[in-house]
Amino acid sequence: YLMYSNVPSRRLFVFLALAGIGCAGAGLVSEEFAPYHSIFSMLVFLFGALAALDSFRFLPRPLGYVSVVLASISLIALAILLTVGGELAPPTWTPLGKGGMERMLAYPELLWVIAFGATLVALPQSIAKPAGLAAAAAAPAERAPAEVSIPGRSAKPPA
Repeated sequence: YLMYSNVPSRRLFVFLALAGIGCAGAGLVSEEFAPYHSIFSMLVFLFGALAALDSFRFLPRPLGYVSVVLASISLIALAILLTVGGELAPPTWTPLGKGGMERMLAYPELLWVIAFGATLVALPQSIAKPAGLAAAAAAPAERAPAEVSIPGRSAKPPA
């Protein structure tokens, strides 16, 4: 619910939700269960990179460009893994091997997630606009603070 209400775009929310489902599934299902682990891993790799690419519209400009670069690295590594790495064709591994290629996918996405989360925390007004925070920041304090009354006590100081 918090992510749904704080992410600026529904498409970005869907990308992040699918990447999160894939991350949980890849963590829960070991590689011994071959098709399921690969399906969950592809969810993480594909939708994590698409989320990084889609966030360009909302991030401040230096970080927006960095997110495009990180997403491009992940998508290129995903294409290499799918074509050369044995997922869709016989394995003719790159010098990094399968684990190295998976890290070339995962590390840029992890860097982006850290930067995006820090941006959501640091700049809530510019990216995510929670209704309560935005309204409170926009409306000036129009009334004086109410006096606190304690039952059985007078508000006047003793003479």
